[in-house]
Amino acid sequence: MNLTNEVESFLTEAKTTIQNQTERLNKIECDLGRPPRGPIGDQDTPNPADKILRKSTAPTDSPRLGAVLKGIVLGDWSEAEAEKRAIGGSSDAVGGVLLPTDIAQEVIDFARAQSVCMAAGARTLLMDTGNLRIPRLTSDPVGTWKPENDYLMPTNISFEAVDFKAHTLVASLRCSVELFEDSRLVNEIMISTLTKALGLQLDQAILRGSGVPVAGSGPFGSGGSNAPMGIRFTPGVNLVPAAANAGTAITRELISSACETIWDANGNPNACVMSPREMGILDRLKDTLYQPLRSFPSYDQLSKHVTTSLSTTLPSLATPPVNNTSELFVGDFSEIIVGIRTGWTVEASRGASEAFDRLQVAVRIYGRYDIGLMHPAHFVVLQNLSALSA
Repeated sequence: MNLTNEVESFLTEAKTTIQNQTERLNKIECDLGRPPRGPIGDQDTPNPADKILRKSTAPTDSPRLGAVLKGIVLGDWSEAEAEKRAIGGSSDAVGGVLLPTDIAQEVIDFARAQSVCMAAGARTLLMDTGNLRIPRLTSDPVGTWKPENDYLMPTNISFEAVDFKAHTLVASLRCSVELFEDSRLVNEIMISTLTKALGLQLDQAILRGSGVPVAGSGPFGSGGSNAPMGIRFTPGVNLVPAAANAGTAITRELISSACETIWDANGNPNACVMSPREMGILDRLKDTLYQPLRSFPSYDQLSKHVTTSLSTTLPSLATPPVNNTSELFVGDFSEIIVGIRTGWTVEASRGASEAFDRLQVAVRIYGRYDIGLMHPAHFVVLQNLSALSA
């Protein structure tokens, strides 16, 4: 099979997956009395494979998760009759309920909105199984000039596999039964609390992950870490110390140099993600006249994102090390693929652990994710950043 046939086979399989996903969602929407939705993915993208990869979408203005939780806990489904019919007999022995697809998508959209990496351009890929393999280029194609009547020189393009193995992400909380009974803001409270925790952990997984590859034999392994590997520990990502020993404070020159490294790899950086400390340092930079320092075009073209998921207590390169450094991530964040295993589950219990004695409700929601980079060389991690200049 030549390269053209391989690509056509991949696109045909992708198109079939899109059609199956759309038919399944339309059936659920029909059961809920709602109009069918269009194909999955970006509507302006002609490539069928790209339609599987979804950019962040704005969350709904009328979240239903809180009403569903109220029905599960109190048996009051007056605000969620359609969802009650969709859930049907999906409860399990421990009180878990498989969320209807539209409610599950609601949770995903709100978690995306809380994630700075999603805002920076990361895309999502629905996983129909716990393991998924997609191709990526290991080298860019090179064009050649052909002399007249001479043989055409073939262009070698090589692929490798990006393996996704779903890891479980959990957010949980406890609240009083009285809150469920009395509060008119239960929707907002549930959505805000749970999805904020999910978004923060998702950023942690995307940026630094666990640093531990999946263990075991085979492409997906059989064990390994509880979290994805993350950008920081993915082979091929550029790791650049800002300075030796105790490190140095972040500067716009360092970010511009990181952009140059990505340009050299035929990439196009679109964003940088940093801790609040680094953002504050960059924001307060002044010239010799104490005026705000004029920035570089490379810095201006990047969208800037701040997250508390990045630590400022990482060990420095000094001997002995001092735990006062951080990292800053520059790259093309549209090259990040967040694999989402379908089938989000919400569980609510009034008898779990100490909840019964305290008249509380324990709620948890969990889903399964993994992270992959389509071009690791299109990312730079600036390391050993401290609060003080060298």
